[in-house]
Amino acid sequence: MEKEKFKEWLIKEKGQEKKVASDIISRLKRIMRELDCNIDDEYQLDRFENLLSFFENNGNNEKMKKRDTSFPIGKYHIGVYRYAIRKYSEFKDLDK
Repeated sequence: MEKEKFKEWLIKEKGQEKKVASDIISRLKRIMRELDCNIDDEYQLDRFENLLSFFENNGNNEKMKKRDTSFPIGKYHIGVYRYAIRKYSEFKDLDK
């Protein structure tokens, strides 16, 4: 993950506070750790289509059930992980 560049982009281009930018990065790190994936590889593979599918229906799906994670499955705030993925996708799209 291009952590520093992404954080700077969130703050300067998206107007996020430093704390919010750090929270987004922390969520991406958690996704990588819990789902054992590399965020940049997932983007290259299918622009996060597969990764986002884990968070469909608030995580109440077969893909997520097959994993042993501590995500807040079934809770509305699982959406913050989808948001983090989408922001990183937006950032990566700029390099194209």
